[in-house]
Amino acid sequence: MDRAIDVPALGVRYDNALALALDYLCERFEPTAVVVTGSIVRGHPDASSDLDIFIFHAEPWRQRIQRSFGGVPVELFVNHPGFMESYFAEDLASGRPTTAHMLATGHLALDRDGCMTAWIDRAREFLAAGPAVSDEQLTNLRYSTTMVFEDALDSRANDAGLATNLLHDAVAQALRFRFWQARRWQPRAKDLMSALAALDAELAALARRYYRAGTLAERVDLAGAIIQRTTGETGAFDWESPRDPLPAG
Repeated sequence: MDRAIDVPALGVRYDNALALALDYLCERFEPTAVVVTGSIVRGHPDASSDLDIFIFHAEPWRQRIQRSFGGVPVELFVNHPGFMESYFAEDLASGRPTTAHMLATGHLALDRDGCMTAWIDRAREFLAAGPAVSDEQLTNLRYSTTMVFEDALDSRANDAGLATNLLHDAVAQALRFRFWQARRWQPRAKDLMSALAALDAELAALARRYYRAGTLAERVDLAGAIIQRTTGETGAFDWESPRDPLPAG
């Protein structure tokens, strides 16, 4: 391992895994910056949590590697800094600040030229600003959600399985819409209910009841309540898009 790397203290098991991972990456690459991140570093790992290591190097390519070190899964994100703008653009488009969150909440272990420090500062500003979503995008999301719900209702009599799948899709869209509507980042799937409870406790309670419902009739009623609460509609509503001009040339 490069002696210049500042290794975080994570506990015996994770310390060993991290040391092995850093030896591996220093042998295989020539890192200019290293951030060790993930729920293990943040201090609240699950049984299946892995270590994430975000690496800068000078080579004009990127690579993602999943390996196990000392029984701990480790994911390596090897990047040239020139890829960073595209990562932030992907975070913004999806509403999930994956890269920004990794950098902003990680441990800076190495930064030979200060480039990573600048990106960490950018990531923290990016997270604080929240996702950008226009009123037009919100209207499109509302429309899409209510149309999927209508399709579920139309399928009830002929195909209960299809109706159930469509209801799940409609509810998932409605819950995502609630975060977009609040200009909040989309949470990870496993954090959805806790994040939703913090944002809208009544909606979280409805969602829990929906996912525990035992019959299609119960799911339909609860899905309708969820979609009404989030979008304000349960079916088609009046709207119009802006006029798109004919492309030049």
